[in-house]
Amino acid sequence: MPVLRPGQPAPPLQFGLADGSSWSLDAQAPDIFTMIVFYRHRHCSVCKEYLKALDELQADFAAQGTSSVAVSMGSRADAKASVNDLDLSTLPLGHGLSLMAARDWQLFLSASRRETEPALFCEPGLFLVDRNQRLYFASIQSMPFGRPVLEQVLDWIPKLVERRTEARGEVPIEPAIERAKG
Repeated sequence: MPVLRPGQPAPPLQFGLADGSSWSLDAQAPDIFTMIVFYRHRHCSVCKEYLKALDELQADFAAQGTSSVAVSMGSRADAKASVNDLDLSTLPLGHGLSLMAARDWQLFLSASRRETEPALFCEPGLFLVDRNQRLYFASIQSMPFGRPVLEQVLDWIPKLVERRTEARGEVPIEPAIERAKG
């Protein structure tokens, strides 16, 4: 399995949306970024707060040239219930993230510990993919907390564009170790 690396092509990604349509990364054509938010499941109170905040910031992200989507491994019924429960009005909410896609995006997985949790679900992640379908930014969590603050991401997008900041974190560890030895 290839290591997910900034500056490299993003892994393929496709899934269904709560509204019955489908979403595919290769069909996206953002001005600047596509932001993909992986969330645990509708059982997670931290995810609910994050999704609601993201929904409220959709117009602001769009004004910065960034389209957003959120997805979990849950079912369409779960996604539809989340849209209704959280009164999401603009955030496309995906469902049915495959185990293989979770692996390709190097998400952490958790097994159920409570009756309200699904048997298996992914932990959170937030990724920015540039208009050339290359990974620009990755934040992967093993717990529901510690996610990027959405307002900070929003604030940084124009600065990154203005400064022409290239993706960072592109150096594989093995060559870095060899370089440090030499």
